[in-house]
Amino acid sequence: MTYPSKFFLNLKSNSISLAVKQDQELKILDSFDPNEPAASEGLKKLFNLAKSLNLNIPKIEINLPENLLQNETLITNKTISKNEAIELITKRKTIDENGIMSFAIESIGTRATCITYIQVSLINEVKEFVEKAGFSIKRFNIGKFSFENNNKFEFKFKRNLIDLNFFNFEKFS
Repeated sequence: MTYPSKFFLNLKSNSISLAVKQDQELKILDSFDPNEPAASEGLKKLFNLAKSLNLNIPKIEINLPENLLQNETLITNKTISKNEAIELITKRKTIDENGIMSFAIESIGTRATCITYIQVSLINEVKEFVEKAGFSIKRFNIGKFSFENNNKFEFKFKRNLIDLNFFNFEKFS
């Protein structure tokens, strides 16, 4: 018998749990402590549980803790665009070469811009950990924000732009 409900993987610092949504309510099926030495084995057990209830590779939604979101207020001489705000933060976050994914950008007055974002490297790390256990990720949920899963989140800005003058183009007729 298949389980007709949606599966959710709740990731917290003290527990990882597999939940199912029935009648607008999340019901926890099983969980484990991610701080244990064999966390990947615990995740594999959750995968086997979901697979046994679904008969296929379970497509899940991942609920991430809201404290992974970062909020910053940028003070500039003039109002800046969404792309300029993202570029300013990405330049400052030199440790994370993949950049950021912004969720909300709001201008406050003429000089301040508030931005809510998450580092792409965190999403890639979670994605790799969960997919290694066998899950197929449908969507990520972080607080009130949600986004579909793409194959790989890589936002390497100007560092990966190739200088086209490097190539020697010739026109053939």
